[in-house]
Amino acid sequence: MKIKTFSCLETWTDGIIEFVSDCSEKSIRRNKSFHIVLSGGDTPRLIYPELAKIETNWKKWHFWIGDERFPSEKFTQLNKVMIQDLFLDKITYLPNNVHFMKVELGFDKAISDYTQELKKVDIFDFVLLGIGEDGHTASLFPGNNIGLINDSEHVLNITNSPKAPSNRLSLSANRLNASRNILFIVKGVNKKNIIEKIGFDDSLPCNKIIGKNVPYLYYYNDIK
Repeated sequence: MKIKTFSCLETWTDGIIEFVSDCSEKSIRRNKSFHIVLSGGDTPRLIYPELAKIETNWKKWHFWIGDERFPSEKFTQLNKVMIQDLFLDKITYLPNNVHFMKVELGFDKAISDYTQELKKVDIFDFVLLGIGEDGHTASLFPGNNIGLINDSEHVLNITNSPKAPSNRLSLSANRLNASRNILFIVKGVNKKNIIEKIGFDDSLPCNKIIGKNVPYLYYYNDIK
């Protein structure tokens, strides 16, 4: 994994947008489409409004999602709602090109539905991911089955997430690895320790997501 550290929020954001934009242009020229896996969580909240400003043919984009949360009494916001509000509502896209997990169907039906959707694409062009302080990415947590064996399901049923809510769906490591470009976006001094472990600790789920090309990690260290 290639790690780039930024000391300025603006240059970190600009670097992420430039990376995504460049990959989208190349993919659209090559394949007439761009399949991108989007991430939930707090860090992408800073990126999505800026990503919506790039000049591109949004109708060539296909939007996927890396994981989704099942709402609970204490936690109600879905990743796809955040992405819709901060990104998709600001661009002109084709509704049929949005492929999100339908957790409202329940575990089994949501997994079946998304697995069928995933058959539409053999390989993603771009995956945007975050990394937690424990090294998790998407909803692939240390100590859990993250779907690395050859016959792993594309979509995993997570029932013991250490972060609320406990019930989630996540693309498996194998399915995420079927990607041309992977970019981890990380910010905050509280992530410094886990950044230092990347590349050395094979138990970290984020170290298992490597894609077809060398993955990148853009880290904004906001220490003052």
